[in-house]
Amino acid sequence: GPVLASCGLSGEETKKVTELSGGMKQKLALAQALIANPDILMLDEPCSNLDLKSRREFLEILSRMKGKRTLILTSHRLEEVRLLAQRVLWLEEGQIPRILNVKEFEGLLRLENSWELEPKEIKV
Repeated sequence: GPVLASCGLSGEETKKVTELSGGMKQKLALAQALIANPDILMLDEPCSNLDLKSRREFLEILSRMKGKRTLILTSHRLEEVRLLAQRVLWLEEGQIPRILNVKEFEGLLRLENSWELEPKEIKV
């Protein structure tokens, strides 16, 4: 059907779930969620445990949904955030949550991941 096709599963309709790869199972789970045509789709680490090819295919499917429905997702991958997000909710233990646009988020990541190593004197 059209939902399976939109999730990249055309031609796989007769296969048993046990015959599907991990990436195809992830696409099937997405297709199941889309059957009801929800306005909001919540995804928890949607590309975790996928190989590179499956991750790219899955992100392409999700990117085609932008503007058609609201996607709420958790992710630790900057590439997913860049591709799919308009706003980012930054949650960090012990701190007040912050809502950022993608550029602000990228800037915050650069600050969080950068540090200067102080030169140390090496005695021989």
